[in-house]
Amino acid sequence: MQFYDGAVISTIEEEEEEQQTEASTPKSASIEATEITTSGNGNGNGNGQGLNNFTNIPSTKNTSLGIPMHPVPEIEIAELTKIIENAHRYLQIAFAEDLYLYCQANNINFAELRDSLNTKWNVNVLEPREGIGGHCLPKDTKMFLNSSRSIKSRILEAAIQTDETYRTHRGTKEITQHECAASANYLTKTMCQNVRS
Repeated sequence: MQFYDGAVISTIEEEEEEQQTEASTPKSASIEATEITTSGNGNGNGNGQGLNNFTNIPSTKNTSLGIPMHPVPEIEIAELTKIIENAHRYLQIAFAEDLYLYCQANNINFAELRDSLNTKWNVNVLEPREGIGGHCLPKDTKMFLNSSRSIKSRILEAAIQTDETYRTHRGTKEITQHECAASANYLTKTMCQNVRS
């Protein structure tokens, strides 16, 4: 059986369990279909009970590695789920970067604003750091952006531009700090030499 849990497509333990099950199950009783699953409960009502809308498999607490699973009808849905989850995270980080740039341009304390915003139950503004990095978020966001045959996501295109602007801003700030540190070292050496002379 193949599972999709947001990080792992299948595990060795599951494969071993399958082999043991296949060995003990008569061929006429075996199921040859592959079940692809993703996080959730499958019935759309969020309570984890009832039948899955796609496969009529009871959607009660199917788990892999303790993670709730949700059967989906096609591997494309499982794969899209992964890349869209990462594109969504990319958007969240880009929003935080954009808000940070707004605060910098308008002399507003970003940390105070963020803390205030995050007091609402359904708001979670992230803390921007060095820009959106890692392997999965940029790759999967671009993959999703290029996956459509007819339309492009303008919001993802804007998020990519926002990240580039934020990185440029951070790079300029870091260069300025580096130059200041180099200047301070130069001044210190010069002052020490002048005192000795």
